[in-house]
Amino acid sequence: MFGVSVLVSTFVRSGVIATNDLGWRGFLPAQFVMLLWGAEFLMRRGERAMADGKPGKRISQLVAAQSGLGAVAAARRVRHSL
Repeated sequence: MFGVSVLVSTFVRSGVIATNDLGWRGFLPAQFVMLLWGAEFLMRRGERAMADGKPGKRISQLVAAQSGLGAVAAARRVRHSL
């Protein structure tokens, strides 16, 4: 699903429709797959940190950095759409 979504969104374009949004909406399945992969990665990383007896400080920093980056990207997108 990830590969097909990326390939279709990257290489399929419409020359007739100027406001073709296939590139934006077509990538949503790939974003969903990446969200699942990221959640699994953080879960495994947290389990490993708990097994080692180390606190999840690094994971908390990673989650905070990613959340901040997502908020900035969303705010920038909203600003440009106005």
